[in-house]
Amino acid sequence: MGCISGYNQTTEQCTQSKDEGYNQCSQTQDQGYNQCSGWGWFSFLCDAWVWVSNIVCVAWTWISNVVCVAWAVITVFVCVLWSVITVVGIFIFHTITSILSPILNAIALIIGFIFAIPGLGRFLNAIWNIIVSIINGILGLIDAIGWLIGIRPEKHMYLVVMNQRDEKGNLVASDADLLASIALAIQVYNDDANIRVIPFKEFDYTSPASGDQQASDDYIVNLSGNSHAETLDVDCGTSDFVANLGMAGDEFQTMMNLSSFWTNWSRLIGYGAPIFAFSVRSFTDTSDGCSLGPLTDYVLVKYTNAATDTLPGQPENTASILPHEMGHCCNLWHVGSPNLMQPDNPRATNLSWWQILLVRASRHATYFG
Repeated sequence: MGCISGYNQTTEQCTQSKDEGYNQCSQTQDQGYNQCSGWGWFSFLCDAWVWVSNIVCVAWTWISNVVCVAWAVITVFVCVLWSVITVVGIFIFHTITSILSPILNAIALIIGFIFAIPGLGRFLNAIWNIIVSIINGILGLIDAIGWLIGIRPEKHMYLVVMNQRDEKGNLVASDADLLASIALAIQVYNDDANIRVIPFKEFDYTSPASGDQQASDDYIVNLSGNSHAETLDVDCGTSDFVANLGMAGDEFQTMMNLSSFWTNWSRLIGYGAPIFAFSVRSFTDTSDGCSLGPLTDYVLVKYTNAATDTLPGQPENTASILPHEMGHCCNLWHVGSPNLMQPDNPRATNLSWWQILLVRASRHATYFG
């Protein structure tokens, strides 16, 4: 939902309000004349009052529609202007950071290894992520105000899907299941929150002027080494929190540090930090996905059958797990159905207005990152 589609949506709402207003005026007028018939000799006074009231009602509806359309024009102008600024900002930001990337990421790698230390390191990493999330949330207040008044420029969210290998070297998830999940994540966050979910690349100049995003292997990192049961067969909830502080958290952090070296700096500073979605073989409970919210940069997903188990016209099933867990990573919690954040499958894929504000305020959603 870009600037133009936002403008179209607003003008449609203006037209709907105008039509409803005129219909209400007509209904009130007819009701008024019917009531005037009981005024006897003084019905002409009642008719005059109804006539004047109708003129005022129609005039107010017309003025309200003009103001509504004018505001839509103003908001789309500001949105387009900011989008142009974003294009320039993306070029400057990514050129500078990509040139400095080897140095910055090497520095961040050292800190990343400290954050990987079981116990204290993992705890410090969680605290650091909370601090960064709070800062981004405060800075996101301006964007939230803009969204509420109709100024809704595009933001970016980086996604890195890390496909683990089992003890025998076999990839845990199929390419088809991964791509189906990625495609739905792209669709959900673009349609509801105007966030473009993109793969992480150096010298990447993807902007609001770029074409529609498509799921591709660019999002996927097939890990070269074999994983262990600690990261393949995982717990969720409180057990996941404990595991994140221990050896499992250490292994996930190390995989991000080494297998996605060029993301270390952005993960450290928090601005434009990618969401890492690890494939897992199984959960020890009934879960199909897991996230510790803003405490970590990664989520855990069982992708099995994501490409095949959703029937046409039916709510999304396994493919919705990835965007659902990404929502947790972006400050969202479970809510009732129908919603992307309902806890059970099959689930809807829509977001409420307040959820959109929280997602756009997360450290993973940025203009220039």
